[in-house]
Amino acid sequence: MESNEAFIKFKEFQENFKNIKYENSIVGILDILGFKNEIENEDESSLRNLNQVILEKKFLNEELADFNNINFFMLSDTFIVFSDDESIESAKKVITVLSNIKRNLLHDGFLSRGCVVKGKHFLKNNILISPAFIKAYLIEEKECVYPRIIIEDELARQILDSKENFQILFPSHFLEQDFDGKFVARTFFQVMEIAVFCDKKTWEEFREDDFEDSFKNQIELYKESIEKCINKINENDHHLAAKINYVINEYNQLLNICKLYPYREFLVSKHIDFVGEKNDRR
Repeated sequence: MESNEAFIKFKEFQENFKNIKYENSIVGILDILGFKNEIENEDESSLRNLNQVILEKKFLNEELADFNNINFFMLSDTFIVFSDDESIESAKKVITVLSNIKRNLLHDGFLSRGCVVKGKHFLKNNILISPAFIKAYLIEEKECVYPRIIIEDELARQILDSKENFQILFPSHFLEQDFDGKFVARTFFQVMEIAVFCDKKTWEEFREDDFEDSFKNQIELYKESIEKCINKINENDHHLAAKINYVINEYNQLLNICKLYPYREFLVSKHIDFVGEKNDRR
């Protein structure tokens, strides 16, 4: 009986191959840093932690509910998000979803990094054959280094040059060029949008409406999330120490850019000192 079931499944597998055809797609991946070690140790608590993150968090909120051409897949500790076409609008959707996942993982003390590219892609019925996925994986593995989402250069420039309507105020708050010239998705861009909008008002006006509470709640949450990551890291592990320091810098720069000085109390002051290569790629 078991052999018959295996044969039937293999025939279904063969049938699925008849429909393989590449599509032009936007493909994004996000890798949970340090999670491979937990999996390799066969620690079931790692599965429970990941289960909690996925089931208890809303990666797509009501505002993004119309993302009907965006698809999800998971391969080990890597999220794969891809679109049905290669439009600029789809690229913005894929980046937005990956950024949401990245922030939700951060809330639970997980660092992550990824990449978004444009290219040929096929993923259906658990069959993955994708030059775009390979390209994204190689960039993430070799160039990301830190907890960030790299957008391949050509795609990033197309997004920034696009005249299509952004759901956010300024495209430059959505993407930026990092210290090494790579285009990256800003992790905290929603908070920056609130701050930039409010900065056009007087501080008294800012305090009179809901923006103050919204901004304060968001940065409090991010500060707590970063400190949770700090507490999880062994100071002798310079690989992860360098990565959390990158997130601390990104967060603190946000507050400086916002220029809302009464909130400087929310700066994260602790950096993890370590001895090791500055640009560790593991």
